[in-house]
Amino acid sequence: MSWTENWNPAVPGEVDGLQYSDKQIILNADHHIKDRITVTIAPNTGDLDKGTILGAGTADGLFRPVLRTTVPAAVAPANPQVIAVAVNTGSKFKLGQTVSAMSSTTGAVQALGTITAINGDNITVQTELTAALAANDWLYVSDGSQKALAILADVVMDAAANKISNAYVAGKFIQSQLVGVDSIALSDLKARSIPYTIGGVADNILVV
Repeated sequence: MSWTENWNPAVPGEVDGLQYSDKQIILNADHHIKDRITVTIAPNTGDLDKGTILGAGTADGLFRPVLRTTVPAAVAPANPQVIAVAVNTGSKFKLGQTVSAMSSTTGAVQALGTITAINGDNITVQTELTAALAANDWLYVSDGSQKALAILADVVMDAAANKISNAYVAGKFIQSQLVGVDSIALSDLKARSIPYTIGGVADNILVV
C-alpha cells in the first residue's frame, strides 16, 4: 500500500485521497467503468479493504460489509443466550447490531435481536434460541446487508459519517483477495468459482 495526495474517482483507491491500495482483486486488470457503480458506505463500519463483499441496509440503503460467520459447535437455547462463533470472528461484530441465525441444512432462520455483549468469540444476543444450533450453522448481521450485492473497489477508512466510494457489480475477481466470500455470498452474486493458477499458485477466479 502506497500513499498519495491525489485521488482519481475513475481509479480504485482510497476515497479521501490519502492512500491507494495496489492489491490486485481483478484478473489481469480486467475492469471497466460499466462494471462499477458509486455507493455510499455507512458510518462506523471499520476500515474496509478493497475487495470487501458489500450489502445494503434495508432501513437506510447504505452499503456495509456482509458480516456472517459460522458456529463451530452445537449451541443449545439458554438465558442469557451466548453463542460461540468461529475463531477470530467475534471481533468483527459490534454491540447493538441486529443478528439472526440460520441452519446450514434447512435454511430455517431464528431472529435473535441485538448483540448485548461480546467476549472474544462469544456473542451474547438479546433473544434466546428457540431451537438448538448445529455445528456450521450461520450467525449473521440481519439488517438487510446480509445479501451480497457488490464488491468494494476502494480502500475505505472508518469514519463517523457516510463516505462515497466505488463498487464492482461484474467482473472476474481473484477469489483469495476478496473479503467475506462464502457459499451464500456466491449464490447472492450469482457467481461462478473457477479453479485458476495465478503466477504458479493455485487459486480461484470468481466470475460475477
